[in-house]
Amino acid sequence: MNITKEHKKKYAGEKGYNDKECRDAFKRFIKEDETLNTFVYDYMKLKSGKQYKIIDDPLGEKSVDMGIVDMTSGLLVGLVEVDYFNSWGKLFPSYYQYCHRLQRKEKYYKANNYPYINITWNTLYTAGIISTKELEQEYEPKYKYFKMKGHYDWVREIPLNKSFTFGKFVREGT
Repeated sequence: MNITKEHKKKYAGEKGYNDKECRDAFKRFIKEDETLNTFVYDYMKLKSGKQYKIIDDPLGEKSVDMGIVDMTSGLLVGLVEVDYFNSWGKLFPSYYQYCHRLQRKEKYYKANNYPYINITWNTLYTAGIISTKELEQEYEPKYKYFKMKGHYDWVREIPLNKSFTFGKFVREGT
């Protein structure tokens, strides 16, 4: 099957697979949001006082979105995958109880030992949900039907209360 622009819109949202806004949001939030900054520093064991930079496509195009590089050594020290949830604007939908992680993205971290986080943003880029590779591996893959997208995909369902949230995370009905 050939993937058309219509497929990309249907499965990846209006923006298709262009995740520039998601990447920019991470770069902005890591500087401005102490909660996210602390989480990333702690999880990736980054050292206070050292300088790091965020680079795009550290493992090549069409792979993991971003990497964190130690500016002194030039070594890659962590991986960051980003996306957004089309149905999540200002309020997180009450019917969603899980953070879904696509099994096909596991190849980004299974071939190496780098710390890895996956961030799903709301469409306003004011809040996000994070999972780590260790958290993702605690849950068995499921072949799940997504009614809004009209297709099945292999995912790991992580309960929201096990995921890390940051920014202006507000659920509908609260």
